[in-house]
Amino acid sequence: MKKVSLVLIILLLTLMVLGPLYILKEYIGKGNTEKVGHRLHWNTGNSTRISGADWVEQQRAVWEMIPLREDLQLLMLPADDWKNSLQLLSEVSYTENIFPYLVNENTLKNPRELKRQLGSITPLLNIKDILLPEKFKQYQLSIEQELNVPTKLVSHSQFTKNIIIVSDKDPSYAMPAATWSALTGDKILVINPTDTSQLAQLSSSPSVNIYLLGNKEFTSNVAGDLGIPSTHIITDNNASDLSGSFAKYYDRETGFGWWASQQTPEGGKNFFLVNNDNWQGAILAAVPALDGRFGPVLLTDALSLPASLENYFWQTKSEWFVTPTEGPYNHTFIFGSTEQISFPVQARLDFIEEINPYMMQGDQGVSALDGIVLVWLTLSVASAIWLWCHITTRKSNLSPYMKYGWTLLSLTLGPLAIYSYYLAYRGYTHQVSQTQYIRPFWVQAVAATLSTLAYGAPTMILTGFILSINGLPLVQLDNPLFIIGNPMVLSMVASYVAGYVVLAFLFVPLMLMTNEQSSYLDTVHDNLLVVFVSMTGISIGMLAGMWWLMMEYLPMMAEESNLLWWGVMSASTILGAFTGLIFNWPLVAHGRKKGDM
Repeated sequence: MKKVSLVLIILLLTLMVLGPLYILKEYIGKGNTEKVGHRLHWNTGNSTRISGADWVEQQRAVWEMIPLREDLQLLMLPADDWKNSLQLLSEVSYTENIFPYLVNENTLKNPRELKRQLGSITPLLNIKDILLPEKFKQYQLSIEQELNVPTKLVSHSQFTKNIIIVSDKDPSYAMPAATWSALTGDKILVINPTDTSQLAQLSSSPSVNIYLLGNKEFTSNVAGDLGIPSTHIITDNNASDLSGSFAKYYDRETGFGWWASQQTPEGGKNFFLVNNDNWQGAILAAVPALDGRFGPVLLTDALSLPASLENYFWQTKSEWFVTPTEGPYNHTFIFGSTEQISFPVQARLDFIEEINPYMMQGDQGVSALDGIVLVWLTLSVASAIWLWCHITTRKSNLSPYMKYGWTLLSLTLGPLAIYSYYLAYRGYTHQVSQTQYIRPFWVQAVAATLSTLAYGAPTMILTGFILSINGLPLVQLDNPLFIIGNPMVLSMVASYVAGYVVLAFLFVPLMLMTNEQSSYLDTVHDNLLVVFVSMTGISIGMLAGMWWLMMEYLPMMAEESNLLWWGVMSASTILGAFTGLIFNWPLVAHGRKKGDM
Protein backbone atom coordinates (compact mmCIF):
# COMPACT_ATOMS: atom_id res chain seq x y z
CA MET A 1 0.00 0.00 0.00
CA LYS A 2 2.83 2.38 0.79
CA LYS A 3 4.33 1.87 -2.67
CA VAL A 4 0.96 2.55 -4.29
CA SER A 5 0.51 5.70 -2.23
CA LEU A 6 3.99 6.93 -3.12
CA VAL A 7 3.36 6.37 -6.84
CA LEU A 8 0.05 8.26 -6.61
CA ILE A 9 1.67 11.11 -4.69
CA ILE A 10 4.36 11.44 -7.36
CA LEU A 11 1.67 11.38 -10.05
CA LEU A 12 -0.37 14.06 -8.30
CA LEU A 13 2.64 16.30 -7.72
CA THR A 14 3.74 15.88 -11.34
CA LEU A 15 0.31 16.80 -12.69
CA MET A 16 -0.16 19.79 -10.42
CA VAL A 17 3.26 21.22 -11.32
CA LEU A 18 3.97 20.13 -14.89
CA GLY A 19 0.40 20.37 -16.21
CA PRO A 20 0.11 24.16 -16.00
CA LEU A 21 3.75 24.54 -17.03
CA TYR A 22 3.07 22.59 -20.22
CA ILE A 23 0.09 24.83 -20.98
CA LEU A 24 2.26 27.88 -20.28
CA LYS A 25 4.81 26.61 -22.81
CA GLU A 26 2.03 26.48 -25.41
CA TYR A 27 0.98 30.03 -24.51
CA ILE A 28 4.39 31.65 -24.83
CA GLY A 29 5.74 29.52 -27.68
CA LYS A 30 4.79 29.33 -31.31
CA GLY A 31 1.78 27.10 -31.84
CA ASN A 32 1.86 24.10 -34.11
CA THR A 33 -0.65 23.34 -36.82
CA GLU A 34 -0.87 19.88 -38.28
CA LYS A 35 0.02 19.48 -41.93
CA VAL A 36 -2.86 18.98 -44.31
CA GLY A 37 -3.15 17.36 -47.68
CA HIS A 38 -5.04 18.42 -50.77
CA ARG A 39 -7.81 20.94 -50.28
CA LEU A 40 -10.57 22.08 -52.61
CA HIS A 41 -10.08 25.70 -51.64
CA TRP A 42 -7.57 27.75 -49.70
CA ASN A 43 -9.82 30.40 -48.16
CA THR A 44 -10.82 30.31 -44.50
CA GLY A 45 -13.19 32.35 -42.38
CA ASN A 46 -10.65 35.04 -41.54
CA SER A 47 -8.28 34.91 -44.50
CA THR A 48 -8.37 35.03 -48.29
CA ARG A 49 -5.57 33.51 -50.31
CA ILE A 50 -4.56 35.32 -53.49
CA SER A 51 -3.00 32.23 -54.94
CA GLY A 52 -0.48 31.86 -57.70
CA ALA A 53 2.84 30.20 -58.31
CA ASP A 54 4.39 33.49 -59.42
CA TRP A 55 3.57 37.19 -59.53
CA VAL A 56 1.82 36.84 -62.92
CA GLU A 57 -0.77 34.42 -61.53
CA GLN A 58 -1.07 36.40 -58.30
CA GLN A 59 -1.71 39.59 -60.25
CA ARG A 60 -4.48 37.90 -62.23
CA ALA A 61 -6.01 36.63 -58.97
CA VAL A 62 -5.85 39.99 -57.20
CA TRP A 63 -7.60 41.76 -60.07
CA GLU A 64 -10.41 39.23 -59.86
CA MET A 65 -11.09 40.52 -56.35
CA ILE A 66 -12.06 44.05 -57.31
CA PRO A 67 -15.04 45.18 -59.41
CA LEU A 68 -14.56 46.54 -62.91
CA ARG A 69 -14.21 50.30 -63.03
CA GLU A 70 -14.79 52.91 -65.68
CA ASP A 71 -11.94 55.10 -66.85
CA LEU A 72 -9.37 52.85 -65.24
CA GLN A 73 -5.82 54.19 -65.18
CA LEU A 74 -2.91 51.75 -64.92
CA LEU A 75 0.57 52.57 -63.74
CA MET A 76 2.99 50.11 -65.35
CA LEU A 77 5.67 49.04 -62.89
CA PRO A 78 8.76 47.02 -63.82
CA ALA A 79 8.37 43.49 -62.45
CA ASP A 80 12.14 42.99 -62.29
CA ASP A 81 13.04 46.28 -60.58
CA TRP A 82 11.85 46.53 -57.00
CA LYS A 83 13.49 49.90 -56.38
CA ASN A 84 11.67 51.72 -59.18
CA SER A 85 8.40 49.92 -58.49
CA LEU A 86 8.32 50.85 -54.82
CA GLN A 87 9.35 54.45 -55.46
CA LEU A 88 6.63 54.89 -58.09
CA LEU A 89 3.85 53.50 -55.87
CA SER A 90 3.21 56.97 -54.51
CA GLU A 91 1.92 57.95 -57.98
CA VAL A 92 -1.24 55.91 -57.55
CA SER A 93 -4.15 57.68 -55.92
CA TYR A 94 -7.20 56.54 -54.00
CA THR A 95 -9.29 59.33 -55.54
CA GLU A 96 -7.96 59.37 -59.12
CA ASN A 97 -8.67 55.71 -59.89
CA ILE A 98 -5.04 54.81 -60.62
CA PHE A 99 -3.89 51.27 -59.94
CA PRO A 100 -0.43 49.67 -60.16
CA TYR A 101 0.17 46.93 -62.72
CA LEU A 102 3.33 44.83 -62.83
CA VAL A 103 4.72 44.11 -66.26
CA ASN A 104 8.00 42.82 -67.64
CA GLU A 105 9.83 44.19 -70.67
CA ASN A 106 9.15 41.11 -72.78
CA THR A 107 5.45 41.85 -72.53
CA LEU A 108 5.95 45.50 -73.48
CA LYS A 109 7.96 44.45 -76.55
CA ASN A 110 4.87 42.61 -77.70
CA PRO A 111 1.89 44.95 -77.14
CA ARG A 112 -0.49 42.22 -78.30
CA GLU A 113 0.52 40.17 -75.28
CA LEU A 114 -0.13 43.18 -73.05
CA LYS A 115 -3.53 43.60 -74.73
CA ARG A 116 -4.29 39.91 -74.09
CA GLN A 117 -3.33 40.25 -70.42
CA LEU A 118 -5.37 43.38 -69.90
CA GLY A 119 -8.29 41.80 -71.72
CA SER A 120 -8.31 38.94 -69.24
CA ILE A 121 -8.43 41.44 -66.37
CA THR A 122 -10.73 44.08 -67.84
CA PRO A 123 -12.65 42.42 -70.69
CA LEU A 124 -14.15 45.72 -71.83
CA LEU A 125 -10.71 47.33 -71.91
CA ASN A 126 -12.20 50.42 -70.26
CA ILE A 127 -8.74 51.87 -69.68
CA LYS A 128 -8.53 55.64 -69.72
CA ASP A 129 -4.74 55.99 -69.43
CA ILE A 130 -1.58 53.97 -69.17
CA LEU A 131 1.17 55.57 -67.14
CA LEU A 132 4.71 54.54 -68.01
CA PRO A 133 7.92 55.18 -66.08
CA GLU A 134 10.70 56.71 -68.13
CA LYS A 135 12.53 53.40 -68.44
CA PHE A 136 9.56 52.17 -70.51
CA LYS A 137 9.24 55.24 -72.80
CA GLN A 138 10.55 53.38 -75.85
CA TYR A 139 7.35 51.31 -75.81
CA GLN A 140 4.98 54.29 -75.54
CA LEU A 141 4.04 54.62 -79.20
CA SER A 142 3.54 50.92 -79.92
CA ILE A 143 1.27 50.55 -76.88
CA GLU A 144 -0.90 53.46 -77.99
CA GLN A 145 -1.23 52.03 -81.49
CA GLU A 146 -2.07 48.49 -80.40
CA LEU A 147 -4.37 49.22 -77.47
CA ASN A 148 -5.75 52.54 -78.72
CA VAL A 149 -5.17 53.89 -75.21
CA PRO A 150 -3.30 57.14 -74.51
CA THR A 151 -0.09 56.91 -72.49
CA LYS A 152 1.95 59.38 -70.56
CA LEU A 153 5.29 59.22 -68.83
CA VAL A 154 5.70 59.60 -65.08
CA SER A 155 8.84 60.16 -63.11
CA HIS A 156 9.68 60.14 -59.44
CA SER A 157 7.94 63.15 -57.94
CA GLN A 158 9.77 65.69 -55.91
CA PHE A 159 9.79 65.37 -52.17
CA THR A 160 6.44 65.71 -50.43
CA LYS A 161 5.51 66.10 -46.80
CA ASN A 162 6.52 62.61 -45.71
CA ILE A 163 9.37 60.50 -47.07
CA ILE A 164 10.16 56.93 -46.10
CA ILE A 165 13.82 56.18 -46.61
CA VAL A 166 14.83 52.57 -47.19
CA SER A 167 18.07 50.86 -48.13
CA ASP A 168 18.83 49.64 -51.64
CA LYS A 169 20.41 46.45 -50.29
CA ASP A 170 17.38 44.28 -49.47
CA PRO A 171 13.78 44.71 -50.74
CA SER A 172 12.28 42.86 -47.76
CA TYR A 173 13.06 45.81 -45.46
CA ALA A 174 11.28 48.19 -47.86
CA MET A 175 8.21 46.05 -48.58
CA PRO A 176 6.23 47.07 -45.44
CA ALA A 177 5.96 50.63 -46.78
CA ALA A 178 4.25 49.60 -50.04
CA THR A 179 0.56 49.90 -49.19
CA TRP A 180 1.12 53.00 -47.05
CA SER A 181 2.82 54.81 -49.90
CA ALA A 182 0.14 53.78 -52.40
CA LEU A 183 -2.68 54.90 -50.12
CA THR A 184 -1.28 58.19 -48.82
CA GLY A 185 1.09 59.34 -51.55
CA ASP A 186 4.00 59.46 -49.11
CA LYS A 187 7.21 58.85 -51.03
CA ILE A 188 9.47 55.83 -50.68
CA LEU A 189 13.06 56.80 -51.34
CA VAL A 190 15.53 53.97 -51.94
CA ILE A 191 19.03 55.15 -51.18
CA ASN A 192 22.54 53.85 -50.98
CA PRO A 193 23.69 54.77 -47.45
CA THR A 194 27.20 55.40 -48.77
CA ASP A 195 25.98 57.93 -51.38
CA THR A 196 26.71 61.27 -49.73
CA SER A 197 25.08 63.29 -52.52
CA GLN A 198 21.65 61.77 -51.81
CA LEU A 199 22.06 62.37 -48.10
CA ALA A 200 23.10 65.99 -48.70
CA GLN A 201 20.03 66.62 -50.87
CA LEU A 202 17.77 65.24 -48.15
CA SER A 203 19.40 67.21 -45.37
CA SER A 204 18.76 70.42 -47.33
CA SER A 205 14.97 69.89 -47.21
CA PRO A 206 13.97 71.00 -43.69
CA SER A 207 10.23 71.02 -44.44
CA VAL A 208 10.17 67.29 -45.17
CA ASN A 209 9.30 64.74 -42.50
CA ILE A 210 11.81 61.94 -42.94
CA TYR A 211 11.21 58.44 -41.59
CA LEU A 212 13.80 55.70 -41.63
CA LEU A 213 12.69 52.12 -42.26
CA GLY A 214 15.22 49.30 -42.14
CA ASN A 215 17.50 47.16 -40.04
CA LYS A 216 19.44 48.62 -37.17
CA GLU A 217 22.71 48.89 -39.06
CA PHE A 218 21.14 50.94 -41.87
CA THR A 219 19.07 53.23 -39.65
CA SER A 220 21.92 53.94 -37.23
CA ASN A 221 24.25 54.92 -40.08
CA VAL A 222 21.77 57.19 -41.87
CA ALA A 223 20.14 58.74 -38.81
CA GLY A 224 23.34 60.45 -37.74
CA ASP A 225 24.06 61.90 -41.18
CA LEU A 226 20.57 63.35 -41.53
CA GLY A 227 19.95 64.26 -37.90
CA ILE A 228 16.75 62.23 -37.77
CA PRO A 229 15.17 62.00 -34.30
CA SER A 230 14.75 58.55 -32.78
CA THR A 231 10.97 58.94 -32.89
CA HIS A 232 11.17 58.87 -36.71
CA ILE A 233 13.13 55.62 -36.87
CA ILE A 234 11.32 52.33 -37.41
CA THR A 235 13.81 49.49 -37.07
CA ASP A 236 14.00 45.88 -35.97
CA ASN A 237 16.19 42.78 -36.11
CA ASN A 238 14.70 41.24 -39.25
CA ALA A 239 12.19 42.01 -42.00
CA SER A 240 9.26 40.14 -40.40
CA ASP A 241 9.72 41.91 -37.09
CA LEU A 242 10.10 45.23 -38.94
CA SER A 243 6.80 44.74 -40.75
CA GLY A 244 5.03 44.34 -37.41
CA SER A 245 6.81 47.38 -35.99
CA PHE A 246 5.78 49.50 -38.99
CA ALA A 247 2.17 48.29 -38.70
CA LYS A 248 2.07 49.47 -35.07
CA TYR A 249 3.93 52.72 -35.64
CA TYR A 250 2.18 56.07 -35.33
CA ASP A 251 3.48 59.64 -35.16
CA ARG A 252 0.87 61.74 -33.35
CA GLU A 253 2.36 65.00 -34.57
CA THR A 254 2.16 64.23 -38.29
CA GLY A 255 -0.43 61.43 -38.39
CA PHE A 256 2.08 59.16 -40.10
CA GLY A 257 1.70 55.40 -39.56
CA TRP A 258 -0.93 52.67 -39.56
CA TRP A 259 -1.33 52.59 -35.76
CA ALA A 260 -2.72 49.05 -36.05
CA SER A 261 -1.71 48.10 -32.54
CA GLN A 262 -2.97 46.83 -29.23
CA GLN A 263 -3.88 50.42 -28.37
CA THR A 264 -6.42 50.44 -31.21
CA PRO A 265 -8.36 47.20 -30.51
CA GLU A 266 -11.59 48.25 -32.20
CA GLY A 267 -11.14 45.57 -34.87
CA GLY A 268 -12.03 45.69 -38.53
CA LYS A 269 -8.38 45.63 -39.58
CA ASN A 270 -7.05 44.26 -42.88
CA PHE A 271 -3.60 42.77 -43.23
CA PHE A 272 -1.62 41.65 -46.28
CA LEU A 273 0.62 38.67 -45.58
CA VAL A 274 3.50 38.26 -48.00
CA ASN A 275 6.51 35.96 -48.12
CA ASN A 276 9.80 37.69 -47.33
CA ASP A 277 11.10 36.90 -50.83
CA ASN A 278 7.98 38.00 -52.73
CA TRP A 279 8.43 41.76 -53.14
CA GLN A 280 5.97 41.73 -56.05
CA GLY A 281 3.31 40.56 -53.59
CA ALA A 282 3.80 43.76 -51.59
CA ILE A 283 3.23 45.79 -54.77
CA LEU A 284 0.11 43.81 -55.62
CA ALA A 285 -1.25 44.40 -52.11
CA ALA A 286 -1.78 48.01 -53.16
CA VAL A 287 -4.56 46.93 -55.55
CA PRO A 288 -7.08 45.80 -52.87
CA ALA A 289 -5.74 48.56 -50.62
CA LEU A 290 -6.73 51.18 -53.19
CA ASP A 291 -10.08 49.46 -53.55
CA GLY A 292 -10.84 50.24 -49.90
CA ARG A 293 -9.36 47.22 -48.12
CA PHE A 294 -6.30 49.04 -46.92
CA GLY A 295 -3.89 47.82 -44.27
CA PRO A 296 -0.23 47.07 -43.54
CA VAL A 297 1.97 44.53 -45.32
CA LEU A 298 3.28 41.83 -42.98
CA LEU A 299 6.12 39.49 -43.90
CA THR A 300 6.35 35.82 -42.99
CA ASP A 301 8.38 32.70 -43.62
CA ALA A 302 7.00 29.95 -45.82
CA LEU A 303 6.51 27.24 -43.20
CA SER A 304 5.74 29.08 -39.95
CA LEU A 305 4.65 32.43 -38.60
CA PRO A 306 7.56 34.22 -36.93
CA ALA A 307 7.03 34.45 -33.17
CA SER A 308 6.86 38.26 -33.16
CA LEU A 309 4.29 38.25 -35.95
CA GLU A 310 2.16 35.64 -34.22
CA ASN A 311 2.25 37.75 -31.08
CA TYR A 312 1.23 40.80 -33.12
CA PHE A 313 -1.83 39.00 -34.50
CA TRP A 314 -2.83 37.99 -30.95
CA GLN A 315 -2.53 41.61 -29.81
CA THR A 316 -4.70 43.01 -32.58
CA LYS A 317 -7.46 40.39 -32.70
CA SER A 318 -11.08 41.43 -32.31
CA GLU A 319 -13.20 40.62 -29.27
CA TRP A 320 -16.93 40.48 -28.59
CA PHE A 321 -18.88 41.36 -25.47
CA VAL A 322 -22.26 39.62 -25.83
CA THR A 323 -22.32 37.58 -29.02
CA PRO A 324 -19.72 36.68 -31.68
CA THR A 325 -22.00 38.11 -34.37
CA GLU A 326 -21.12 41.62 -33.21
CA GLY A 327 -17.90 42.07 -35.14
CA PRO A 328 -16.06 43.89 -36.53
CA TYR A 329 -13.69 41.24 -37.79
CA ASN A 330 -10.05 41.30 -38.83
CA HIS A 331 -9.13 39.78 -42.18
CA THR A 332 -5.84 38.83 -43.79
CA PHE A 333 -5.11 38.59 -47.52
CA ILE A 334 -2.40 36.01 -48.18
CA PHE A 335 -0.29 36.43 -51.32
CA GLY A 336 1.23 33.38 -52.92
CA SER A 337 0.90 29.65 -53.34
CA THR A 338 1.14 27.17 -50.49
CA GLU A 339 4.81 26.83 -51.38
CA GLN A 340 5.36 30.49 -50.55
CA ILE A 341 3.04 30.56 -47.52
CA SER A 342 1.95 27.11 -46.36
CA PHE A 343 -1.59 26.25 -45.42
CA PRO A 344 -0.53 25.44 -41.80
CA VAL A 345 0.55 29.09 -41.57
CA GLN A 346 -2.83 30.17 -42.92
CA ALA A 347 -4.69 27.81 -40.57
CA ARG A 348 -2.70 29.09 -37.61
CA LEU A 349 -3.45 32.65 -38.63
CA ASP A 350 -7.15 31.88 -39.07
CA PHE A 351 -7.26 30.38 -35.56
CA ILE A 352 -5.59 33.44 -34.05
CA GLU A 353 -7.79 35.96 -35.86
CA GLU A 354 -11.07 34.27 -34.95
CA ILE A 355 -13.11 36.70 -32.89
CA ASN A 356 -13.23 35.70 -29.24
CA PRO A 357 -14.99 36.81 -26.04
CA TYR A 358 -13.61 39.92 -24.43
CA MET A 359 -12.28 37.98 -21.43
CA MET A 360 -10.73 35.12 -23.41
CA GLN A 361 -8.38 34.90 -26.35
CA GLY A 362 -8.39 31.20 -27.14
CA ASP A 363 -6.14 28.36 -26.05
CA GLN A 364 -2.92 30.13 -26.87
CA GLY A 365 -3.62 33.78 -26.22
CA VAL A 366 -3.18 35.28 -22.77
CA SER A 367 -6.19 37.35 -21.73
CA ALA A 368 -6.59 39.26 -18.47
CA LEU A 369 -8.19 36.23 -16.80
CA ASP A 370 -5.40 34.01 -18.11
CA GLY A 371 -2.89 36.43 -16.63
CA ILE A 372 -4.54 36.25 -13.20
CA VAL A 373 -4.50 32.45 -13.34
CA LEU A 374 -0.87 32.48 -14.43
CA VAL A 375 0.10 34.65 -11.45
CA TRP A 376 -1.90 32.40 -9.10
CA LEU A 377 -0.28 29.22 -10.41
CA THR A 378 3.15 30.79 -10.11
CA LEU A 379 2.43 31.70 -6.48
CA SER A 380 1.15 28.16 -5.90
CA VAL A 381 4.37 26.56 -7.12
CA ALA A 382 6.43 29.03 -5.09
CA SER A 383 4.29 28.28 -2.02
CA ALA A 384 4.78 24.53 -2.50
CA ILE A 385 8.56 24.92 -2.72
CA TRP A 386 8.72 27.08 0.39
CA LEU A 387 6.37 24.87 2.38
CA TRP A 388 8.21 21.67 1.48
CA CYS A 389 11.54 23.19 2.53
CA HIS A 390 10.07 24.40 5.81
CA ILE A 391 8.10 21.29 6.71
CA THR A 392 11.02 18.92 6.04
CA THR A 393 13.49 20.97 8.08
CA ARG A 394 11.34 22.41 10.89
CA LYS A 395 8.59 19.77 11.25
CA SER A 396 10.52 16.56 10.95
CA ASN A 397 8.21 14.88 13.49
CA LEU A 398 5.28 14.91 11.04
CA SER A 399 4.47 11.77 9.08
CA PRO A 400 5.50 11.68 5.41
CA TYR A 401 1.83 11.70 4.37
CA MET A 402 1.21 14.94 6.24
CA LYS A 403 4.24 16.50 4.56
CA TYR A 404 3.11 15.39 1.12
CA GLY A 405 -0.42 16.49 1.93
CA TRP A 406 0.59 20.04 2.83
CA THR A 407 2.69 20.28 -0.32
CA LEU A 408 -0.19 19.12 -2.51
CA LEU A 409 -2.50 21.51 -0.71
CA SER A 410 -0.26 24.46 -1.52
CA LEU A 411 -0.39 23.56 -5.23
CA THR A 412 -4.18 23.95 -5.18
CA LEU A 413 -4.71 26.64 -2.54
CA GLY A 414 -1.54 28.60 -3.27
CA PRO A 415 -0.65 31.22 -0.64
CA LEU A 416 -3.80 30.29 1.30
CA ALA A 417 -2.11 26.99 2.14
CA ILE A 418 0.81 28.89 3.67
CA TYR A 419 -1.58 30.80 5.91
CA SER A 420 -3.40 27.58 6.85
CA TYR A 421 -0.06 25.95 7.64
CA TYR A 422 0.73 28.90 9.91
CA LEU A 423 -2.65 28.55 11.64
CA ALA A 424 -2.14 24.84 12.20
CA TYR A 425 1.31 24.98 13.81
CA ARG A 426 1.85 28.49 15.18
CA GLY A 427 3.24 27.98 18.69
CA TYR A 428 0.97 25.06 19.56
CA THR A 429 2.56 22.47 21.80
CA HIS A 430 2.52 18.90 20.67
CA GLN A 431 2.99 15.43 22.05
CA VAL A 432 6.16 14.32 20.35
CA SER A 433 5.43 10.62 20.62
CA GLN A 434 2.13 10.93 18.81
CA THR A 435 2.80 14.08 16.72
CA GLN A 436 -0.49 15.53 17.92
CA TYR A 437 -0.93 19.28 18.33
CA ILE A 438 -3.08 20.94 20.97
CA ARG A 439 -5.20 23.43 19.03
CA PRO A 440 -8.37 25.48 19.51
CA PHE A 441 -11.46 23.67 18.28
CA TRP A 442 -12.01 25.87 15.23
CA VAL A 443 -8.39 25.31 14.11
CA GLN A 444 -8.92 21.56 14.53
CA ALA A 445 -11.97 21.77 12.24
CA VAL A 446 -9.95 23.69 9.62
CA ALA A 447 -7.05 21.22 9.84
CA ALA A 448 -9.41 18.24 9.52
CA THR A 449 -11.00 19.78 6.43
CA LEU A 450 -7.65 20.50 4.85
CA SER A 451 -6.40 16.95 5.49
CA THR A 452 -9.24 15.66 3.30
CA LEU A 453 -8.79 18.43 0.76
CA ALA A 454 -5.02 17.79 0.45
CA TYR A 455 -5.44 14.43 -1.27
CA GLY A 456 -9.09 14.59 -2.34
CA ALA A 457 -8.84 17.75 -4.47
CA PRO A 458 -5.72 16.76 -6.48
CA THR A 459 -7.21 13.30 -7.08
CA MET A 460 -10.40 14.86 -8.44
CA ILE A 461 -8.37 17.24 -10.62
CA LEU A 462 -6.25 14.35 -11.92
CA THR A 463 -9.38 12.35 -12.76
CA GLY A 464 -10.96 15.30 -14.53
CA PHE A 465 -7.74 15.93 -16.45
CA ILE A 466 -7.49 12.32 -17.64
CA LEU A 467 -11.13 12.26 -18.72
CA SER A 468 -10.90 15.63 -20.44
CA ILE A 469 -7.71 14.92 -22.34
CA ASN A 470 -9.08 11.59 -23.60
CA GLY A 471 -12.57 12.88 -24.32
CA LEU A 472 -15.40 13.23 -21.82
CA PRO A 473 -17.79 10.25 -21.68
CA LEU A 474 -21.36 10.53 -22.92
CA VAL A 475 -24.30 8.23 -22.16
CA GLN A 476 -27.51 8.76 -24.10
CA LEU A 477 -30.62 8.27 -21.95
CA ASP A 478 -34.07 8.75 -23.47
CA ASN A 479 -35.84 9.37 -20.18
CA PRO A 480 -36.13 12.07 -17.49
CA LEU A 481 -32.72 10.97 -16.14
CA PHE A 482 -30.96 12.04 -19.34
CA ILE A 483 -28.98 14.68 -17.41
CA ILE A 484 -27.03 11.88 -15.72
CA GLY A 485 -25.49 10.98 -19.08
CA ASN A 486 -24.18 14.52 -19.57
CA PRO A 487 -20.37 14.47 -20.01
CA MET A 488 -19.90 17.11 -17.31
CA VAL A 489 -22.05 15.16 -14.85
CA LEU A 490 -20.28 11.87 -15.59
CA SER A 491 -16.92 13.58 -15.18
CA MET A 492 -17.94 15.00 -11.81
CA VAL A 493 -19.27 11.64 -10.61
CA ALA A 494 -16.06 9.91 -11.67
CA SER A 495 -13.98 12.57 -9.92
CA TYR A 496 -15.98 12.19 -6.72
CA VAL A 497 -15.72 8.39 -6.74
CA ALA A 498 -11.98 8.51 -7.42
CA GLY A 499 -11.43 11.00 -4.60
CA TYR A 500 -13.45 8.91 -2.16
CA VAL A 501 -11.70 5.63 -3.03
CA VAL A 502 -8.22 7.15 -2.76
CA LEU A 503 -9.00 8.74 0.61
CA ALA A 504 -10.99 5.87 2.14
CA PHE A 505 -8.69 3.05 1.07
CA LEU A 506 -5.29 4.66 0.82
CA PHE A 507 -4.31 7.93 2.46
CA VAL A 508 -6.67 8.15 5.45
CA PRO A 509 -5.82 4.67 6.78
CA LEU A 510 -2.11 5.16 6.12
CA MET A 511 -2.10 8.48 7.98
CA LEU A 512 -4.14 7.19 10.94
CA MET A 513 -2.25 3.91 11.30
CA THR A 514 0.84 5.85 12.39
CA ASN A 515 -1.05 6.99 15.53
CA GLU A 516 -3.57 4.22 16.07
CA GLN A 517 -2.79 0.68 17.08
CA SER A 518 -5.16 -0.93 14.61
CA SER A 519 -4.93 -2.98 11.44
CA TYR A 520 -5.43 -1.60 7.97
CA LEU A 521 -8.83 -3.22 7.49
CA ASP A 522 -10.10 -2.04 10.85
CA THR A 523 -8.97 1.51 10.12
CA VAL A 524 -10.67 1.46 6.72
CA HIS A 525 -13.88 0.06 8.23
CA ASP A 526 -13.98 2.61 11.04
CA ASN A 527 -13.55 5.58 8.71
CA LEU A 528 -15.68 4.71 5.66
CA LEU A 529 -18.59 6.87 6.82
CA VAL A 530 -16.31 9.65 8.07
CA VAL A 531 -14.52 9.87 4.75
CA PHE A 532 -17.87 9.80 2.94
CA VAL A 533 -19.22 12.77 4.91
CA SER A 534 -15.97 14.74 4.69
CA MET A 535 -15.44 14.01 1.00
CA THR A 536 -19.06 14.82 0.18
CA GLY A 537 -18.75 18.20 1.89
CA ILE A 538 -15.66 19.08 -0.11
CA SER A 539 -17.13 17.76 -3.35
CA ILE A 540 -20.28 19.85 -3.02
CA GLY A 541 -18.22 23.03 -3.17
CA MET A 542 -15.73 21.80 -5.76
CA LEU A 543 -18.20 20.25 -8.18
CA ALA A 544 -20.76 23.03 -7.85
CA GLY A 545 -17.97 25.56 -8.36
CA MET A 546 -16.73 23.76 -11.47
CA TRP A 547 -20.23 23.64 -12.93
CA TRP A 548 -21.00 27.25 -12.14
CA LEU A 549 -17.72 28.65 -13.42
CA MET A 550 -17.59 26.46 -16.52
CA MET A 551 -21.23 26.67 -17.54
CA GLU A 552 -22.38 30.05 -16.29
CA TYR A 553 -19.50 32.43 -15.80
CA LEU A 554 -17.03 31.57 -18.56
CA PRO A 555 -18.33 32.51 -22.05
CA MET A 556 -16.97 29.23 -23.43
CA MET A 557 -16.12 26.00 -21.64
CA ALA A 558 -12.38 25.79 -21.02
CA GLU A 559 -10.53 22.57 -21.80
CA GLU A 560 -7.55 20.99 -20.05
CA SER A 561 -5.23 22.70 -22.56
CA ASN A 562 -6.34 26.14 -21.34
CA LEU A 563 -4.97 28.01 -18.35
CA LEU A 564 -8.53 28.89 -17.37
CA TRP A 565 -9.24 25.18 -16.79
CA TRP A 566 -6.58 25.14 -14.11
CA GLY A 567 -7.87 28.42 -12.73
CA VAL A 568 -11.35 26.89 -12.39
CA MET A 569 -9.85 23.92 -10.55
CA SER A 570 -8.06 26.17 -8.06
CA ALA A 571 -11.10 28.39 -7.53
CA SER A 572 -13.32 25.33 -7.05
CA THR A 573 -10.89 23.91 -4.49
CA ILE A 574 -11.20 27.09 -2.44
CA LEU A 575 -14.99 26.77 -2.55
CA GLY A 576 -14.63 23.12 -1.54
CA ALA A 577 -12.64 24.15 1.52
CA PHE A 578 -15.52 26.33 2.75
CA THR A 579 -18.27 23.74 2.15
CA GLY A 580 -16.05 20.99 3.55
CA LEU A 581 -15.60 22.94 6.78
CA ILE A 582 -19.38 22.84 7.33
CA PHE A 583 -19.39 19.04 7.14
CA ASN A 584 -16.14 18.48 9.05
CA TRP A 585 -17.07 20.73 11.95
CA PRO A 586 -19.55 18.24 13.54
CA LEU A 587 -17.23 15.32 12.81
CA VAL A 588 -14.47 16.96 14.85
CA ALA A 589 -16.94 18.05 17.55
CA HIS A 590 -18.09 14.43 18.07
CA GLY A 591 -14.57 13.04 17.96
CA ARG A 592 -15.12 11.17 14.72
CA LYS A 593 -12.34 12.98 12.93
CA LYS A 594 -8.95 14.18 14.10
CA GLY A 595 -7.89 17.78 13.76
CA ASP A 596 -4.71 17.65 15.83
CA MET A 597 -2.27 16.06 13.38
